Amino acid sequence: MGKDILIAEARAIVRTGLRMIFAGDQLVDTIDEVGTVEELKKYLASNTPDLIVAHQALVGDLSALTRCNFIILATEPDKNILIDAYSCGACGYLLENASPYLFLLALQMTDKMFLLDPAITPWLLMSISGDILPSSSHDVLTTREIEIFKLMNSNLTNRAIGERLCISEATVKTHVVHIFRKLNIKRRPAKMLFSVSRELVIGNNYRIENEL
Repeated sequence: MGKDILIAEARAIVRTGLRMIFAGDQLVDTIDEVGTVEELKKYLASNTPDLIVAHQALVGDLSALTRCNFIILATEPDKNILIDAYSCGACGYLLENASPYLFLLALQMTDKMFLLDPAITPWLLMSISGDILPSSSHDVLTTREIEIFKLMNSNLTNRAIGERLCISEATVKTHVVHIFRKLNIKRRPAKMLFSVSRELVIGNNYRIENEL
């Protein structure tokens, strides 16, 4: 007997892509879709699919999915949601642009197995190390903070940054404190800042406690 799949994702184009991935597998029988939190709740009240692929933005309470095997989908990884997903018995945590093979592999997952997108591994190791603590905050850097951040990433001191921007060293330090709080940076080694800057390029937003 084939498996019943539920795709819970707000964007129709992403749902279509996931449907195409699962539709070609002989293990799959039916594929249903929901696009809102309300639709997801209503669906789960009367259905128990074999696998749910749900975007983390659409699921506030992961415990609602625990009656089924489920995968959490992410645009950008969130450490807290990843941990919650594992704790709630999820069978995987994948980025939305993950290889189709990974989604199909989820159909064969058994108890105690957890499928983690390999692309998340560097981010996860940095999170574990404590250098970068991603969160779901929507804080962003101001134009001036981005300017200072780039100079920090060039290994310039606060004094050198101030001279470059014609502002006082004290003002630079104030901006640095704000940057550290927003990016969840605990200290200032260059290689760590470079790693954070790569995340900024692809649009991650962070909130942090600082340690200059």
